[in-house]
Amino acid sequence: RLRTLRERGFPNYFGPQRFGRRASNLAQAGAFLAGELGPGPEQRRMLLSAARSLVFNGVLACRVREGVWDRPLGGEVLLGEGGRQLLAPSSREGVLQRIAAGELHPTAPLPGRAGHCLQPEGEALEVETGCLKEQGLQSWAEALIARGVNADRRALRALPRALSWEWQAPEETLLLRFELPAGSYATSLVRELLLEP
Repeated sequence: RLRTLRERGFPNYFGPQRFGRRASNLAQAGAFLAGELGPGPEQRRMLLSAARSLVFNGVLACRVREGVWDRPLGGEVLLGEGGRQLLAPSSREGVLQRIAAGELHPTAPLPGRAGHCLQPEGEALEVETGCLKEQGLQSWAEALIARGVNADRRALRALPRALSWEWQAPEETLLLRFELPAGSYATSLVRELLLEP
């Protein structure tokens, strides 16, 4: 499993710490988006971030379940070096090679107003729309647009760099060493090791 994580990466979920103790940030975000809470500027940023993270995690969970979290769909927005975005072309062979090499990554939405980033098309758009409906997150995405947040994209997978490990005697402690891209969560990597096979 560690070798697979090193080669393939892992689903780039926002960790539970993004959502506050007992997901309290999500409860407040829901109240804010429904117009029932008037937070200050700092809290507003935190709540909007938690809401966007929830929507992203919901789409990622759908893609993980369908086995397409680390490969592009038709019309997929791909994330490259330095945050550069491009749409996956209909002929995807070269794209698949670049994804395998870690140069490009499929993405999911951080919802908001269109115009700030590329939007998916075709199959990728259908899958995202279906995931939002299935997870009951369409209203969250619409409320984020109404709040004037700019849309963005986040990579569906994270690739750990310099991942190494060793068992420490009496082989009950696993020591991990790795680096992650900015914005990825170590808890999400460790979660993959603890999931049932």
